[in-house]
Amino acid sequence: MAPLKRSFKFAKRGLIVAVRRERNIRVHLTIAGIVMICALLGRVEAWAWVCLILCCGMVLAAEFVNTAIETLCDRVQPSIDPHIRDCKDIAAGCVLLCAALSVAVGCVIFLRPSVLRELAGRPFELAVLALVCPFLLYYSRGVKK
Repeated sequence: MAPLKRSFKFAKRGLIVAVRRERNIRVHLTIAGIVMICALLGRVEAWAWVCLILCCGMVLAAEFVNTAIETLCDRVQPSIDPHIRDCKDIAAGCVLLCAALSVAVGCVIFLRPSVLRELAGRPFELAVLALVCPFLLYYSRGVKK
């Protein structure tokens, strides 16, 4: 198998493993999907789509890196160690920072009058989304380890 093809195969495997194992990744993927549906319903402009896609990608990338760090730390040091705890907390803080910044960007985009008018004109779709969201978030939690 060509080296580049093997690299993509390993990367794909890593994505699958992380999504299957990590509840937070599934939750972030679910929220990203909800954001994209709201962007469609709100008919946001191209620049807003770019911002939303970049923000969702940033949060997911941070969550994947956090997962990799936590997995490695747990393997290297299974018992409680203050340095490992700090490392894991810093990685988790990175995810939190990315998510908070993404929420701020989302507020700038979705709280604009033009988007709010579009969303207000779609009460049925928003009601369905509001009813489905809790189930999506509940089932994205997956099974306990």
